[in-house]
Amino acid sequence: MIAFNMLAYSAVTPNGTYGIYGADSAYGQYYAYTTNNMQASPQETGSQYLVQAPQSPISNEDQETTILQNNQRASPATVNWLFDNYEIAEGSSLPRCQLYDHYRKHCEEHRMDPVNAASFGKLIRSVFQNLKTRRLGTRGNSKYHYYGIRMKENSVLHSLPIQSQQSQIHQQVYTPPMQQIPQRDAYADTVNQVAAQKYIGAEMIPRKRSHKERSSSSPSDRDSNSPSELPNQQVFLNQNTTAARVIPTQNPTVANAPTAPYSFTEEDKASMGTKGFEVPKFTQLHATLADIKFKNLNMEPGYLDMFVGDYTAMCMDTLELVKSVQFGSLEDTWKNFWSGSDNVDHEKLLQLCTLEQVQNWIVECDLVLYQTIVDCLIPHVLLSELSAGMTQSCRTFGKNIDHYLRKAMSSGKVCDSLIKKKLQALKYMQQGLKRYTSLNHLAHAARGVLMKPEQCLQMAQDYAKVDIEAVHQQAGWICGCDGALVRSINLAFQANLHGASPMERWAEWLESIVDQVLAKYQDHPAKDVENVGKQFLLNWSFYTSMIIRDLTLRSAMSFGSFTLIRLLADDYMYYLIESKIAKASNQQLITVIRQDKEWPFPKTQTSQEYIVPSKNDGKTNGVTP
Repeated sequence: MIAFNMLAYSAVTPNGTYGIYGADSAYGQYYAYTTNNMQASPQETGSQYLVQAPQSPISNEDQETTILQNNQRASPATVNWLFDNYEIAEGSSLPRCQLYDHYRKHCEEHRMDPVNAASFGKLIRSVFQNLKTRRLGTRGNSKYHYYGIRMKENSVLHSLPIQSQQSQIHQQVYTPPMQQIPQRDAYADTVNQVAAQKYIGAEMIPRKRSHKERSSSSPSDRDSNSPSELPNQQVFLNQNTTAARVIPTQNPTVANAPTAPYSFTEEDKASMGTKGFEVPKFTQLHATLADIKFKNLNMEPGYLDMFVGDYTAMCMDTLELVKSVQFGSLEDTWKNFWSGSDNVDHEKLLQLCTLEQVQNWIVECDLVLYQTIVDCLIPHVLLSELSAGMTQSCRTFGKNIDHYLRKAMSSGKVCDSLIKKKLQALKYMQQGLKRYTSLNHLAHAARGVLMKPEQCLQMAQDYAKVDIEAVHQQAGWICGCDGALVRSINLAFQANLHGASPMERWAEWLESIVDQVLAKYQDHPAKDVENVGKQFLLNWSFYTSMIIRDLTLRSAMSFGSFTLIRLLADDYMYYLIESKIAKASNQQLITVIRQDKEWPFPKTQTSQEYIVPSKNDGKTNGVTP
């Protein structure tokens, strides 16, 4: 009988620790080990190694899927930030809450939305795969720590203040007994690199096994796997080693590598509008010059004219940079202006910017510029076919532009009152870009549905089963709408479905409905147009929700397509009503939706204040959907 000796292998599983037996060295010629994708056997290297893995008995397919999903969700900027500021170090630990606070500050600086603490924990474990969680500290004051990681010595995070609730030691070092310290060497690094290449090299995500298939394998079958078949379990060779080495820093995988910036194509530039910048006139310039005491400012009245010319030129340069999709150059352009324009030096520029009349004109000029930028980037919210890269670039531009403006004006030491006003005006453009890119993306998705004749036919068949009379009976009792107009809209909708009309035809149909509803209010004050438009949106939304309810109860096959078309129609109707209100009130379209103002805008001839109906206004009767 062949004798076996217990080697120093041990494997940690959810059910406990078990030993792995190997053949005695005397029987090596009969029982030779094979090392798949290994540099050398553990007996030959004589060192400790650690291969990290999930501590639950899940299938390899599930594990590969999880790793791929985590890598795809990880932001390249965040992964690079982790590698730039942290490193793996055995025996070191960092408070978990402190690490998350640093991550949130990083997201705030880079204008990113942070994930929650649980998702961040998954992210950092996918980047540093040897982390453990331990609760360290005195009784009653202990906190969870990431064990096996430390902050790099050259990290800028050392200068950040530590929260009061984290007033404990910045990096606590806990040294467990040496026989419990798992260490790694180049052997384990090679195994991990091979495993990473296996995951990244997969052409598609493996299909998850069903619950029935996973439960069919017994625990004994899972526990009987050899160490080579369990690459992610903690398997290490004990050794009489007294020095604890620092685990080598892992290299980021290909999935976490920073993506190349989007290269704008000629099609992207051709899809942009060609609208020019119309300089708003300085309201009552002569009266303003008379009110300003230039002698007290130690300057001549001509400096104001030069400032207006320089600021107008800066706005035109900004628009040209946007048209040429050079978003990154805006910050430098603004910095150059606020550090001192061509004709007005920095000191006199700052003095002029303290005047309320000058600030009011700057805000008015900014709103015109921002509306022009939105019109150039998205000429038509429904029909402009923006590429995915262009859409994402516009969203990123809108998200970061306030950061550029704040840095440029802070470096120029501009007064806080003007900075607040300009940032408030900029919020209107950010809001407009976010909403209009979302609407354009929704139109792109709906266009794919409407271009399929079989899908339109199925929608027409499902819609024919809807009891429109019952819908009008219920909704009309609440809204009091014109039955003839409701039936006309219903017939036109069915005709568009049967004819598989293109997106342009759908846009014209929706615009004709709004024109028909507001036709008799063209010569009315802007407040009347606004009240009628708001009531129409409420009626439209109620009718469409009743139709979607009927389709839901009938389990219509094209329910998803109807929901998509309904979302598109609702948002576009909202946009059309905004346009009518902006035209009636002679204001910029992006300023129609009121936002919480930290600083009231000046009341000029083209007032940017949102029209808010008073509580005494009566309801408008006869409003139709």
